[in-house]
Amino acid sequence: MRFRMKEIEIKLDGHSVFSPSSSEMWLNCSGSLLANLAIRAKEGSGSSEAAAEGTVAHEMAEIWLRSGHKPIKHLGEVRTVDGFDVEVTDEMLDYVAEYVNWCNDQEGDKFVEVKVDFSHLTPIPNQKGTSDHVCCSDEKLTITDLKYGMGVTVDAENNTQLQIYALGVLHDFGFLYDFKTVEMRICQPRLNHFSTWEITVEELLKFGEYVKERAKAALEPNAERVVTEKGCRWCRVKAQCPEQARYIEEVIGDKFDAEEPVSERIQNDTYLAKLPEIDELSMEDVEKIYSKIKIVTSFFNEIEKKLLDFALKGGKMHSYKLVSGRKTRKWVDEALTLNFIQQDTVFDLDEFQPRQLVSVAQAEKLCKRHKIDFEPLKTLVDESSGRPTIAPIGDKRPALSIIDMDSKFED
Repeated sequence: MRFRMKEIEIKLDGHSVFSPSSSEMWLNCSGSLLANLAIRAKEGSGSSEAAAEGTVAHEMAEIWLRSGHKPIKHLGEVRTVDGFDVEVTDEMLDYVAEYVNWCNDQEGDKFVEVKVDFSHLTPIPNQKGTSDHVCCSDEKLTITDLKYGMGVTVDAENNTQLQIYALGVLHDFGFLYDFKTVEMRICQPRLNHFSTWEITVEELLKFGEYVKERAKAALEPNAERVVTEKGCRWCRVKAQCPEQARYIEEVIGDKFDAEEPVSERIQNDTYLAKLPEIDELSMEDVEKIYSKIKIVTSFFNEIEKKLLDFALKGGKMHSYKLVSGRKTRKWVDEALTLNFIQQDTVFDLDEFQPRQLVSVAQAEKLCKRHKIDFEPLKTLVDESSGRPTIAPIGDKRPALSIIDMDSKFED
């Protein structure tokens, strides 16, 4: 195991084994760490266009915060990150400004892109991460994290990544300040989501002891695998995880012989052979199954992705084949197309290029960019509630009262 770990560390090229950004995974599921590290060492970090865009946004934020000036000279610049070309646009800088202003509103000693060492929490040395922004005052430590993506909202409350950053900063800077409380903040400007959470230093240190226990457990040869929504969300091996397969069967399948391994039931075609009749389920059963829906959906999405990746690499499937998806058509050159249409008097140009208003959100950003007051336009905006959706009982949104619901949300 030690040899394998050393080999993995070399292939990670300086990146931490215990990555704070994936801490939700290895803290919840000890068995996920080594399995995911092996995949990462073999296939890389799994870059995406969204991740590349986030990297450039962070670069602009760092330049802005360090210099104190908006990085106008980089506007229109195209930066290549992991093979993806990302342009620095007005829109990007507008979003970054929201994060920069939020950081600048803090009072105290401010540090940008801080390298924090949290090796004291793990059995392995040189475990480090980068905190986007740190502000230290006499009694308060503030950690602010920029998340530029447009996926899911991320709350600061109980956020393990930020708590590990805070523990690293506390370890490195604690002797210089008399911290009493720690505030963690997440800025998601493109989702208009700004989340904060404050705890005492004692509460943070208690979490640190938990991290030590879980980090040690994660390096065990046969570390336990545990299925949780947050822990499994970004796991790259969930499609072949026997514990997740067993969990799915327990949630939506009929009773099965626990002595027969999941792999054998799959081979014998008895895996998920019996599904419950929906009409026969009590509402208590429905709620119980629904509470696991994100884990179940994520598992089957990963199964589909794994099968597609296998087929795209030339793998031969027994029951399926690779086919072309739905065809899409687009103009090769829109300018040439419009020029052609304008030359023919038969066509009405407005039919081909109708003018339409930008969305309310886009209009608000345009007003902000050009320093125009958006308030007068608000009288022309109809802000209606979205369709009702199911949320956990602890969700911050107020519960709806079922009054004329059919008429209010009818199509």
